[in-house]
Amino acid sequence: MNLTIHALLAHLIVCTVVIHGQKATKKWPIGVAEKLHTFGSRLMKNRARDKSEIAAKIKEVSTQIKELQGSLKMVERTILTEIDRLLNYHQIMHELKTSGTYIDNMFRRFELYDDDTTYEDSTLKDFAQSSTSHSKGHLLSMMNLIYRLVNPVGNDNKGLFDLIMKDKTTK
Repeated sequence: MNLTIHALLAHLIVCTVVIHGQKATKKWPIGVAEKLHTFGSRLMKNRARDKSEIAAKIKEVSTQIKELQGSLKMVERTILTEIDRLLNYHQIMHELKTSGTYIDNMFRRFELYDDDTTYEDSTLKDFAQSSTSHSKGHLLSMMNLIYRLVNPVGNDNKGLFDLIMKDKTTK
């Protein structure tokens, strides 16, 4: 920076001297004006080259920023898609676990009902009703929920196998 200021100052002095028609006189020793002019011209020429180098660097950095911006947008889309897929997968797995636990508990209760034990009629009726009822939270609704988790209704819904296959294709 200082070199450029000195070069401009030297060039300004030379131009001032030439404009006023002063050459080597008492005020200027012989050859000083010519040396200042040569020095200033050389620095100004280098300044023009420096400008083109700076412009090339700026263009290069701008291109890299543009490429990076495109890459970041692609990564952003991928992350948003993956977050949605992972949330759906987590929700399905949670519902499968809850349903599976309920069905497993129902089966264990069923295994306890053998011919040698006696239970009250109300207990057996309750078990039979929960095994055959279509009400939410009973066996058939849980089985239907599991089926819908694997094979969802509608084009917009993704089932468990769809999410697993999408995971395999993205890796």
